[in-house]
Amino acid sequence: FPTILVGVVAGRKVEGKRCRVYSESFQQMIEFNCDEKLVRGPKGEWSNYFKGVSYFYLPNMPEGHIGYDAVYLSNVTIGGGISSSAAVEVSLGLFIERCLGIELDPKDRAMRGYNAEHEFVQMPCGVMDQLISSCGQYGKVSLIDCISHDIQHFDISSDTSSSRREWPVTLLKLFVHTEHKLVNSQYTERVKECLEAERLLKERFNTDSEQQVEALCRGPTLEMLESMKDSMPANVYRRAYYMIRETERTLRYVELIQKGDWEEIGRLFFQSYDDCRDFFENGHPDISTCIDVLREIG
Repeated sequence: FPTILVGVVAGRKVEGKRCRVYSESFQQMIEFNCDEKLVRGPKGEWSNYFKGVSYFYLPNMPEGHIGYDAVYLSNVTIGGGISSSAAVEVSLGLFIERCLGIELDPKDRAMRGYNAEHEFVQMPCGVMDQLISSCGQYGKVSLIDCISHDIQHFDISSDTSSSRREWPVTLLKLFVHTEHKLVNSQYTERVKECLEAERLLKERFNTDSEQQVEALCRGPTLEMLESMKDSMPANVYRRAYYMIRETERTLRYVELIQKGDWEEIGRLFFQSYDDCRDFFENGHPDISTCIDVLREIG
């Protein structure tokens, strides 16, 4: 359930191929040449976000290069865990498009950020954050199919008469100042475990005549998973259990939002965190404390 905050790239196009970017978050300046020789820096450097996105816009550059001076401002730092890297990638993509005088399809823009994340940042993320950052619509929640990239938008309120849509409930986005550095975390290992669960499920349930499992988030049920519990590693089972349950919750959210049943949505939010902590092992004591306080508040 990603949300997007504010990420802004402001600057100007300059002659040549020299790019300079100042990050307000890191209070640092980077410089690089944006042409076909552009390569990523050492793993973990924040400059790779800017180098990567710039690189994947090279095909749109008539002269095969671009130069710009820019500053990046955001109300959540890279590593904040709230689609922060996607905010960098999409805002930079929009900036480069303005410099080039073009406007790409929002999904195309999202994929360039996704490719930058994989090839330059070296983070095997999904495309959800980039798609919602590039394709999200004001006053709506979006259901994203991360396989087909289809997106459905749903009004947050049944009152569609006003151009300014207001949430019928208050959503609290808490930044607990705990960095969420996926590149250097166990996220890559989680991806491998999920892919292994998908492989085992396909091996068991897909035949020449019937493909019951398209992906871990498309096809398998908890009953199918339970039938294989004794034949897959415990950690792989736990990751698959979380993924299947989270997929079910995501589809349930759509129905509940349309009904306006925010109390049940809140209950599922708590359940989602519990599953993520217990079965995906993606919790943190500071976040758990916040969740416990919110449970008490009700």
